[in-house]
Amino acid sequence: MEENAFSPSVPLCAEIDTTLRRIVDKQMPSLRVLHDVERVELEYVYSGYEDGGFHCRRSDGAPTHPGMTDMGKVWAEMLDAALSPGFVAEFRGRLIPVDEPSATLSPIFLASAALAISDWPDTLHRSDYKAINASLKLSLEHRDGGELTVRPEVNMTCPVKVGPGGPVDGDVINRVHSHWAYLADKMGPWLADSGIVDLNVNMLVPIKSEPLQVHPPRWPAWQQ
Repeated sequence: MEENAFSPSVPLCAEIDTTLRRIVDKQMPSLRVLHDVERVELEYVYSGYEDGGFHCRRSDGAPTHPGMTDMGKVWAEMLDAALSPGFVAEFRGRLIPVDEPSATLSPIFLASAALAISDWPDTLHRSDYKAINASLKLSLEHRDGGELTVRPEVNMTCPVKVGPGGPVDGDVINRVHSHWAYLADKMGPWLADSGIVDLNVNMLVPIKSEPLQVHPPRWPAWQQ
C-alpha cells in the first residue's frame, strides 16, 4: 500500500454504511409540500428549459407567498435529479388543499426506473451505439368516482441512421414504452397527489447504429 493512501477506519466505514442505508429509505414528498408554506388553491407550470422555471399563481388571483416559488423550484430539481439521465422538460397542474397526509415516493426507485428506461450506462462506452432523444409524456385525469386514469406516451426521434429495420429498432421502442408505462403506473398516484395533469420527460436512449462505412474516392476517368 502506498504510504499516503487513504484507508477509512472501521468506525467511519460503519457511519458511511448507516448514512447510505438511511438515504435508501428516504421518501420524496409530493408537491403538496407547497401547502407547508400556505394552504391555498394553486395553478402551476414548470419548464426545465427556463432558469428558475417554476411559476405558480393563486386561483383567486391574489399574490402567492414567495416561498412557494422557491420550494416548487427545489421540488422540480429533485424530480429532475431522480430521473437522471432523463430531463424534466415540463409539467403543469393544479393543487387543492386536502386534509390527508402527503403521498411519498422513493427517489431511489425513480432513479432505478430511469436507468432501466435509458439502458445506461451499459452501452455508454460502445462506439457502435448512438444516443437518441425519447420524449416520455404522461397525462393524468380523475374520472367520476375518483378513479385515476394515467396515459403514458413515447415519441422517439433519431438524427442518425440505424438498423435496417427502420429509424429505430422495434425492440428498443417496446422496451422504452414498457418501462415508461410501468413507471407511469407507479408514479401515477404520487403525481396525482401533486396535482400534476401533464408531465414531459426527455430521456437519452442508446441505440445500435450502423457501422460507419468509408468508401474510397471515385476519381474521374481521366485521372485513373
